[in-house]
Amino acid sequence: MESSNLEYKKSILVSHFKSLGFQVQDGIKYGIDFLLYTDNPENVHSKYGVLVENGQSFFDLMSVQRVCNTVKKELIVVVFRNSTIFDIFSVERFLTTQ
Repeated sequence: MESSNLEYKKSILVSHFKSLGFQVQDGIKYGIDFLLYTDNPENVHSKYGVLVENGQSFFDLMSVQRVCNTVKKELIVVVFRNSTIFDIFSVERFLTTQ
């Protein structure tokens, strides 16, 4: 995905999550795009980590989900259908079949 297009989509998401009452912070420390806080980040830990789907491999998603699980955050993956319409998925864990 082109960098400017990705940044545009991220700005749409920041506005969306703020409209829902979340405080939005950078999530680079955890390998994600955003952290979502239900209150002032100085008062609470973030509850959600948001990753914008950008061609990551399945193993990349597994790695990010493990990090989020370790630091007690729910991973939210956002998949854009076009430049303004998107789907939001919660990823709790990946199960393997044998």
